Amino acid sequence: MKRHALIIITHFKPEWSNLSEEEQAGYAARVRRAAGQANVTPIVGYTLTTPGSLLEIWEADDKDSLEHFRQKLDALGYKKYYEQVMMLGERAAEWIQAAPLKDTKAKIKSS
Repeated sequence: MKRHALIIITHFKPEWSNLSEEEQAGYAARVRRAAGQANVTPIVGYTLTTPGSLLEIWEADDKDSLEHFRQKLDALGYKKYYEQVMMLGERAAEWIQAAPLKDTKAKIKSS
């Protein structure tokens, strides 16, 4: 089954620094909860070399779930704390759980 992704490249706005650590943690928990409610799974997050910059990839079975999640982010005030670029992507089924080649299995067993 093909998977759909919401790819977010983001940078913290100064407003994020005005939140206490507890408020930041609470906000992050609300984002994770919103993802769960929209049937969206966090796949990977990277801190980028530019201070305060992140790359996040969230996946779902369909584009509607990603749109629902994006709307939830808007409702949580995501744009208040982050400058972001959001893109949609797709991942083909064969990229998700590709079976190892038979030759690879043989090499692993004989090693």
